[in-house]
Amino acid sequence: MARGRGFGSGHIPNIGKLGRKYYKTQVANIKKREMTQSDLPPVPETPEEEKDFIGEPYETYTGELFEKKQKGEGLAYASKIMGVVSIVLCCFPLINFTCSGLGLAFGIIAKNKGCTKHTLAGIILCSIGLALDLFGTIISFSLALKN
Repeated sequence: MARGRGFGSGHIPNIGKLGRKYYKTQVANIKKREMTQSDLPPVPETPEEEKDFIGEPYETYTGELFEKKQKGEGLAYASKIMGVVSIVLCCFPLINFTCSGLGLAFGIIAKNKGCTKHTLAGIILCSIGLALDLFGTIISFSLALKN
């Protein structure tokens, strides 16, 4: 055995950061279990063997990580948010009518573009907001005419 190159001599071959870490843990495990040098994996001699020894630094992911967005999905979200705002602010007729009308328009445009996820919820919420606005307007006019 060459001087300074044997098991336990402290010499770590040039196999990259990940390979050195793996090699050190293997050496530590062997020392713990009092095994022989033959239990260690062979030290790579060429760059090709080194690549096989430590593997690629990063694995590539070829599948879809996120769902692909449908056309008009942003309009569907806007419709949904406008519907919630119109229901929450139903006491203010001008804001409610504006939010309901815009949200309903956004929902219909999103539905025509083929988005199906949140479009129906947005259209329903905007319709409820519009109904609350009309109901509030009718009640306020009837109370105003009574007095």
